Order: sequence, then C-alpha cells, then structure tokens
Amino acid sequence: MAVSPLFWRDFFLRCPLLHWCRKTVQKNGAEKLSAFFKLIRLERHIGISPSTIKNICSKTCDLLEEYQKQQELKFQLKNPVKVVGGIDETYY
Repeated sequence: MAVSPLFWRDFFLRCPLLHWCRKTVQKNGAEKLSAFFKLIRLERHIGISPSTIKNICSKTCDLLEEYQKQQELKFQLKNPVKVVGGIDETYY
C-alpha cells in the first residue's frame, strides 16, 4: 500500500516536535527547529515559524496529558494486585 506524500510531510514535522516538545522547544529550541525545517524546505508547505512551532508543541503536550488521564481512568483496577519482589542471589 502506497503512503501519500502528505503522510510523510506530517510525519517529518511531528516527530522532531514530539521529541523536543517538552524541554528544548519551550526554552529556545523553536528557532533552531524552525531553521532546520527551512533547510529541508518545509516552509513551502506549512507554517514553520518559531511561534507556530511553540503553539503546536503546547497543544500536543496538552493533548498527551489529557490522553494519559483518560487512559488512567479507563484502566483503573478495582482490586489492586499486590506484588512481592524478591532477589535471587544465584549467579550463572
């Protein structure tokens, strides 16, 4: 099955954003990421200004936190399982 060029455009935009979203972009990395996207000529297809990158990262982080809360509520255990960990001192 062939993948559309739009998929790859979105993929190469979102992967770096998600990777650096929480730490780098919030501090000073939006300008560097914008310069990188200009090098690979994404500015022809999408808005890649530092402010746009910061907005996308902020929205993505908010969505990830919301998703995490939904999943935690969905999969709560009614009766928690007790786990007892032990260390085996046998070396092979």
